[in-house]
Amino acid sequence: LNIGGDLQPDYALGIGLSAGLLKQVSPRWKWHLQARKIYFEIGDDHRWTRLSFDHNIRIRRNHSLHLTLSLEKAFGDTATEIGLNWYIFF
Repeated sequence: LNIGGDLQPDYALGIGLSAGLLKQVSPRWKWHLQARKIYFEIGDDHRWTRLSFDHNIRIRRNHSLHLTLSLEKAFGDTATEIGLNWYIFF
């Protein structure tokens, strides 16, 4: 369910699918490939698609590096995202 002023009418309700693959490449490195598709059929009729490829590398016991590459498409617009995060665990 999406609710917001940019939708016509102000809501969209849909159903979708999600699939992914998680792979332990090495003892310190794993990646996650994921695809999602949502079909909004009630309210503002549109489709939403997201493909993402995440990498997680354990640097030390309490430190890891996370890289995200994603492509998202909705309302005919496409957005690409690249993110790099350093996680510190206490």
